[in-house]
Amino acid sequence: MLKLKPIFLKKNGKAEFVILTARDFSSIEELIEDAGLSRIMKESRTRQAGLPRTSLQQMKRELGMTKKPRKAGA
Repeated sequence: MLKLKPIFLKKNGKAEFVILTARDFSSIEELIEDAGLSRIMKESRTRQAGLPRTSLQQMKRELGMTKKPRKAGA
């Protein structure tokens, strides 16, 4: 769990600004980015649900990328 040490600056008695260390800020940026990527992946899975799927092996066969078996004694 991320432990932040923010410093709050008040204006008219209410928290108006927050100061974070550069390290804390970078950690928050990473969490936000990870959350965004997670959301994108979930949306992608939802859009593709029910669509036909092809395995990697099947795709290789269709593209002619499978290795041909070696002949014995060759």
